[in-house]
Order: sequence, then C-alpha cells, then structure tokens
Amino acid sequence: MYLYLGAFFVIAAAAILGAIIEELRLPILILGTLLFGGLSVAIKKRLPQPSFALFIVFSFLLPITANSIELTLQENLGYASFVTSIYWAIVWFVLTVVWAFGTKLYDSKLFSITAYGAFTVGLINIAKVFETEPEIYTLFGSIAALSGLAGTWLIKKWKDANFGLSVFVSTQLVQLLVLFTSLSIFSIKNI
Repeated sequence: MYLYLGAFFVIAAAAILGAIIEELRLPILILGTLLFGGLSVAIKKRLPQPSFALFIVFSFLLPITANSIELTLQENLGYASFVTSIYWAIVWFVLTVVWAFGTKLYDSKLFSITAYGAFTVGLINIAKVFETEPEIYTLFGSIAALSGLAGTWLIKKWKDANFGLSVFVSTQLVQLLVLFTSLSIFSIKNI
C-alpha cells in the first residue's frame, strides 16, 4: 500500500517540478520515465512487487512524456494536425508493445487490457490521419475488435482461457461501440 502511495507522490512531485520550471519539464520527464522503466526491469527478480509498482509509474509517465514531447515539437515546428495523429498512432503502438511486454513480464491482466486499449486508440489515430468521413472510424474499430480476438487467442494459448477473458470482454465492448456508432452514422446519413 505504502509503495503505491510513494509512487503516486513521485509522479505528483515530477508534475509540480515540471510546472514550476518549464525548461526542465521535458528532461525531467524523459529521465524519470527511463529511470522508472529501467529500474522496474532491473529489480524484477529480487523485488517483484516493487518492480510492478515501478512499472506502473513508468506506464503513467510514458503518455505524459509523449504529450510533452509532442507539445514541444508542435510549438517549435508548427506542423499540421495529421502529423499529430501519426505521432500519436506511433506512440500508442509503442505503448501497446510496452504493455504487452508488461503482460508477459508480470503475468498481468491489467497490462493485457491496457495493451489492447492502446492498440485500439492507435488505430483510431490512424483513422484521424485521413480526415474523412466518420465511417472510417467504424472500419478501424472493427479492425481493433478482430485484432482483439486474435490477441485473446494468443493469450489463451500462452496462459489459459481465464487470463484471456478480460481482453475478450474488452474486445466485445469495442465491437458493441462500433456497432452502435455505425448504426447512428448510417441512420443519420439516411435521413
């Protein structure tokens, strides 16, 4: 319990320090993210519970760091919105790989769900690149649902059916969301 509370305070302290000294925000976030990620893997065998807590902090810091990098790049380069969508698609696919690694490393259902969620959001960001009709979102949502079923099959093959159940349920929720979204899109277009 205290370990998780301490990890939360570390994240809060980094956020406060980054808000106070703006020039140090990005270096602190990058260094902190790499430090937590490296330490979590390095101490896994000797201290599995603290290693898991460090990996969770690392997981929280990854999207925060990616956002700071994107804001800095946007401020300095001033690129178009589709480049932002490509950037975030890449970030979410990298997070998918990191959290899939966390699933394997810690035998964690939490990381399997977050890996699937990151993959789904990455596909939605690819759909944003095209800046076209809303139907493309249903296409990429369906691809995410089918990929989730493939991921469930891989998890069941690796562990067991119970371990893959959380990703399977998440996949079904994504498919329901795609179904209702497509029904609303097509019913509005037919009016």
